[in-house]
Amino acid sequence: MKKFKMSMYPIQVKKWVLKHGQLVNPSNAIKTPVVYLVSSIHKEQALEKIITNIGKDAPVYLVEFPIGNNENLSFSDLAKILSLYLDQVGVSKVHIMAFGFESFIAHSFASNYPERIGKLMVGGIVENVRESNRLILQEGLNSYFRGEKEHFVTSVLLNFFNFGQREKVSRSEDLISSLNDKMSNSDEDITYLKENIERYLEFEGLERSPFCETLIMAGEYDRFTTPYESFSVAKRIPKAEFVIVNHADHLGVIQMQDVYSRLVRRFLTDKPLNRMKDVEVFERTTYPVEKIRMEPRFELNDVAFLDSGNGVFVPINIVDINKYGCKLYTSFKDHQSVQGENKFYLHFPKENWKVELFLFEKSGEGHFRAVFRHCDWDSTQSFESYVDTIGHGQLGENHQKDQAA
Repeated sequence: MKKFKMSMYPIQVKKWVLKHGQLVNPSNAIKTPVVYLVSSIHKEQALEKIITNIGKDAPVYLVEFPIGNNENLSFSDLAKILSLYLDQVGVSKVHIMAFGFESFIAHSFASNYPERIGKLMVGGIVENVRESNRLILQEGLNSYFRGEKEHFVTSVLLNFFNFGQREKVSRSEDLISSLNDKMSNSDEDITYLKENIERYLEFEGLERSPFCETLIMAGEYDRFTTPYESFSVAKRIPKAEFVIVNHADHLGVIQMQDVYSRLVRRFLTDKPLNRMKDVEVFERTTYPVEKIRMEPRFELNDVAFLDSGNGVFVPINIVDINKYGCKLYTSFKDHQSVQGENKFYLHFPKENWKVELFLFEKSGEGHFRAVFRHCDWDSTQSFESYVDTIGHGQLGENHQKDQAA
């Protein structure tokens, strides 16, 4: 097959300018094409393998949606634009593949244009925005509007990647470094992130479920859109298959191109998925309970202080903790003093440092759930080391108890 140069060109669709490219092999030109919704982050040059492999079985159309037009377009609005694009290029029915933010566009298209969809393949999709994610992403946007664009990019990447599991995720550290450099110096990437985060925060839940054959893919260590959240989407879709890709997180399609390209290709050609290496296939009705909580929580029972920036330090007990969040407790009196606030710094007096957090779940008895906001590489690594020390200490204690027993 002739090598595809991955070039994308602007195309005017009504009043919008999209970018598109095509890989069409004469031997499969009459087959239903696969439309791959790409982004400025998932650039086609970085995904040559997955595109060319799929192109062996069907024509591939790359579509990138417009950014920077200040129209406040929703995911469903972009699905309508996709339909207009297909009208313009003369294609009546397509398979659609998308990852991340674009997966919501693909789902909307499949829901609203059932006559135009063959198979749907998406990764990184959830029914609703998790409240902890909402708080962190909103604060990231606040950084953007304050002109702190590097801070914005770092905060978003630390949320997209499962930074704490980078040693277990394929190519993770290299990708984090290269993407941080690329995106911090790209107005296009920053605008893409800003607009899609705004879209995501305004997202009110998935539309009705499509009835087409659907493949839902999740990275084993994806914390941004967790495997269990993606599984919940698969349960809604009558003809869905759900798989977890091992050694991957939210950007698994870049980290594990070989696996994703084989996975999609087998799905398109109706071959069984459960014979693949590095993939776990789950029935839509079952999900292992032990896999729902992705990270262990370590008991701490230590005193710290909440600081909302007004000079008042509220004493608080850290009940448990991991790298991403914690459970806190205050007395009734102190509990009253933090009502109405959700953004704080948590001060660790013994270590003489602090970490930013958001309270997102409060009970009437003074218990709170909180998520940490990490927006600096060095401080994030220092914090991880601190939590690892707690975890190793508890594992050692448990081991000694087991031996004593």
